[in-house]
Amino acid sequence: MEATFFYNGMAGAPSLGTASAGDCITLLDACLVNGFNTVTLTSITRSSNTATATYTSHGYKQGQLVTISGANESDYNGVFRVLTVPDANTFTFTVANTPATPATGTISCKTTPLGWTKEYSGTNLAAYRAPAGNRRYLRVDDTPTNNVIVLGYNTMTAISSGSDPFPNTTAVAANGYRVAKPNDTNGWIIVGDDRRFFMLSAASTTYWSVLVFGDMPSYKSGDTDNTIIHAAGQASDSAGVPFYLTQVGNQSSTTSHSATTGPVLYRDYTGLGTVGALFSVHMLAGSSTSYYPAMSATSVFTAGPSTITGGYHFGFIEILERISSANQPRFRLAGYIQVLNNIDHATLDKTVLPNAGGFPFVLVTSCTGLNGGSGCGFVFPLGDWETIFATGI
Repeated sequence: MEATFFYNGMAGAPSLGTASAGDCITLLDACLVNGFNTVTLTSITRSSNTATATYTSHGYKQGQLVTISGANESDYNGVFRVLTVPDANTFTFTVANTPATPATGTISCKTTPLGWTKEYSGTNLAAYRAPAGNRRYLRVDDTPTNNVIVLGYNTMTAISSGSDPFPNTTAVAANGYRVAKPNDTNGWIIVGDDRRFFMLSAASTTYWSVLVFGDMPSYKSGDTDNTIIHAAGQASDSAGVPFYLTQVGNQSSTTSHSATTGPVLYRDYTGLGTVGALFSVHMLAGSSTSYYPAMSATSVFTAGPSTITGGYHFGFIEILERISSANQPRFRLAGYIQVLNNIDHATLDKTVLPNAGGFPFVLVTSCTGLNGGSGCGFVFPLGDWETIFATGI
């Protein structure tokens, strides 16, 4: 499936308050597995290939995916991207063919989840699995007060039983790979597809804490060890600790980052190394900051749209593997792109820009859930990430 997004304040999103045990699992269930904001549409009409759905105060956002079902005319059923939101009561989407208008039937609509499954669960515990790709498991321990403990597994047979955990306990102490617990006070964002996802939760009023899990497009043909997990190594349940994406220095780095934070590969490029032991580095494609590779918080870039083209420009971020004392490209970071303009992220926080930099839609966020930092943040293209981030291998 194509990439979509979720964030605090969207209609029907889970209410997390200030964060309690189990809240992150409630959030992941809604965004990865079940969806939310289910309504019965008042009507769907069509003009050419553009359909207009009506429901009072529907709450859907431009650029997000919605799932529609129950129409007697099958072309209106399926997963669609919201093209425009003309007003609070209508939204538009593209349909194939020319089904009869208006649509008939009892027609339901909801915010589309990522299509993942919840394979195992326990008290404040859950294990999730993507529907496509390598389908490795993400185990989530939502018991701590301030942080969520995350761990990848190659296989699992029960919520506390699995093989080949990554990172392994040599690289990161047991129970020590964490991301800040998402909450509505500081904000949260999830962006992903059927192979990987990003979860941004505000560890403080300054920076996001970032979880990344899933498969990345590889430069190695036939690579099946191309799963990464990104969080931060921390043995204690401390509050307000920002876990940047990622603390690894810039493109001139000559050493891997410390074995306490950042992305961990499932296995090295040979497929023979120890599972979960290898730490990679990011190539920061132009940004000088060591906290957010590729964010636009740098005077190197022009403010706003390009003087030359009048538009926004983006580039890819490569994940490097340390081989024989040298950094070499292993993956492309699917989902998150380099911004080659100095965007006012605070003003555009949680804004979808249409027709930006060659992408139909991009989601812009600020540095934090509190709209902080006018020149820093994230940009995620919305579309088919397998095509957008293809390495050509």
